[in-house]
Amino acid sequence: MTKNVTKKILSSVLTASVVLSAGVLNVLADRPDDTTPALAIGESAPLYEQQIEDRADTGNAVTVTKVDGSQQSYADLIEAVGNAEKGSVITLNEDVTLTSASSSAASDYSLWIEQSITLDGQGHTIDTSKFSRGIGIAGLQDARIDVTLKNVTIVNSADSGRCVSTREGVSSLTMEGVNLQTSGSGNTQAFTVGGSNEMSTINIRNSNLSTGTAGYAVITFNPVQMTIDNSKLSGYAALYMKGPSSSLGSSGSVVRVQNGSELSSKNPYPAESQSDFGTVVFETDNIQLQVVDSKIITETTNSSNQEAIGFFTNYETGNPVEGNQVTISGSSKVENIGANTIFADSTQAGTGKNNSIQISGGSFNFPISPEYCAPGFEIQQNADGSIVIVPDGSTTPPAQNNGSSGSTTSSTVASMEEAERPDPQNEKAQKAYEFWMQVKAKIRAAKDGKTLTITVPQEIENMPASVMQTLYEKQTVTLTLRWSEKSISIPAGQAMEKQPMRVYWTQAKLTELYND
Repeated sequence: MTKNVTKKILSSVLTASVVLSAGVLNVLADRPDDTTPALAIGESAPLYEQQIEDRADTGNAVTVTKVDGSQQSYADLIEAVGNAEKGSVITLNEDVTLTSASSSAASDYSLWIEQSITLDGQGHTIDTSKFSRGIGIAGLQDARIDVTLKNVTIVNSADSGRCVSTREGVSSLTMEGVNLQTSGSGNTQAFTVGGSNEMSTINIRNSNLSTGTAGYAVITFNPVQMTIDNSKLSGYAALYMKGPSSSLGSSGSVVRVQNGSELSSKNPYPAESQSDFGTVVFETDNIQLQVVDSKIITETTNSSNQEAIGFFTNYETGNPVEGNQVTISGSSKVENIGANTIFADSTQAGTGKNNSIQISGGSFNFPISPEYCAPGFEIQQNADGSIVIVPDGSTTPPAQNNGSSGSTTSSTVASMEEAERPDPQNEKAQKAYEFWMQVKAKIRAAKDGKTLTITVPQEIENMPASVMQTLYEKQTVTLTLRWSEKSISIPAGQAMEKQPMRVYWTQAKLTELYND
């Protein structure tokens, strides 16, 4: 069943519609795109000198620590960020309210970051409400940047306001101990992956992203490798995966929700407002969502429907989305609250349908269809009425999928990935892990006969065993790895099956096997 989703194209000169009826604010479910032009890649962002002079001078509001350890104090956060060198740590010593645009070129942003820096709030708050787009992050033309936000609360009370937005040229963004809160009406966005950006790595750890019932905790218009770790996302939708508009679209994304994270949504709207939505919403194809040891909570307080997993209409084609893969495992919990909550539209999800949901563990407060059980698992109802997914005791391994439309991560690969998972504090190992997760996603999404050519970063020395197993299960894809001056090709159908005790393949071993 195709969803009737109302979309309104936002422009740079119009704000989202707000309808006031019978004394109750009714925010219609306008679906955003990201068409407002941003600062062009490589375009300079000169500071407004007079605006800086007009801001209150507190003397030591901000401290900038350079890579060499030297420090400089600033009265103004915008000035500190604008002058920061690559690798600097910017530390807040007090709460900050941004009342002037960051620059003439980024005039709808309260703060503009275009350098690889760490912003440490030390528990302080940045109020970005004066400008709807809050903090913007974009790289330069000749370099993709890596930015970290930590220990900071960022608020935006503007209508259709945003807290943090990535734009072009962003390689990675890490948010650690971050609290993003929007409180205005309209399509508010706590965190936006916007612009037109190639695959980026997003890490959300120990954080809270909230938009009330007006907007989206995370909305992405571009492909991401995203990890949500011990964090809470809440809003009208917790996670909204958009199709291409002026952006690339989020097709090809891999999102992992883990370690006690919680995705929650609340829909307070009447059915006549055409505001059916979901906690996780897909508006494009070929996305992987992995929910491990985490919660999905879906609530309605009126007559609109709200889906825990919403497979909606493809934004670009107008057809139902397809090829999206959702896995739920471990001690995860899925709760539906309210009469109009739905787990997923059974015409769009389930084994053998356009999209796939496979459950290999977890508990549910509502009946679950057997079609969603992963191979080797079954439904069990406890005495208290709760539903759990447990192993069925079968000795038959999960069937391999050699199709061209991509497949979900098999239980074999999933268990290997768990064994390979590095310490989150080891940034080098974590980046390598995330890189190979992207490669596996591309293998699964590739069409039969496709040759994937991947350039491996110089600092990565080995290929995880899970990559080889993914190729073994796919069978129809050739993988060529460009490793420094070497080029190693693993032909379709010639990948090695999982070997006991092997956790990675060295360059030397791969060369021996495939380049003789």
